[in-house]
Amino acid sequence: TMKGFLYNGYGELEKNYNVKLLDLNHDTSQTRYVLGLDNKPTPIRIINTFFDPNLYIISVARMKTHNYVFVTLSIKNVIMASPLNDSQGNDKGLMHQAPPAKNDLLHYNMLHIAHEIFPDLAVIDGFVGIEGNGPAWGVPIGSKVALASRDAVAADVTGTRVMGFDPRMINYLNAMAAAGLGQG
Repeated sequence: TMKGFLYNGYGELEKNYNVKLLDLNHDTSQTRYVLGLDNKPTPIRIINTFFDPNLYIISVARMKTHNYVFVTLSIKNVIMASPLNDSQGNDKGLMHQAPPAKNDLLHYNMLHIAHEIFPDLAVIDGFVGIEGNGPAWGVPIGSKVALASRDAVAADVTGTRVMGFDPRMINYLNAMAAAGLGQG
């Protein structure tokens, strides 16, 4: 992480502004449980920083398709950044435990974690998004849009529409709207 910050020129931010760059994977963690294979409770380590009530979490996400839950936008960006990735393993993978797409447990597991960890501000960069076999191996697409909202569910639903998907097909967004986490 720190090498990536330096490679991308972020080191200057610490010199010029009152900010500190951190690798959150060096933080302590708390255990939460998500559904694993065969719907068994599976312990997952969540980085403590994400539980700090004094933090204002800004999710800056690139608009991308996703092979398990159709879209990666602001909410998934924050929730999937919260599991610890250290020398003991990458707990992010514990969130994915079932066949891809509509019925993947990732939808439920993100809803479960979202009750404690959620972006305060959603910023979605769709200037150049990713479509196809995302999130890592998709093809760049020039959408030339940007979205921002203090309602991350509304931002992600709008981003889903911009991408050409029916938001009603995205189970985690529907569940979060029904749970009162934002407007769907």
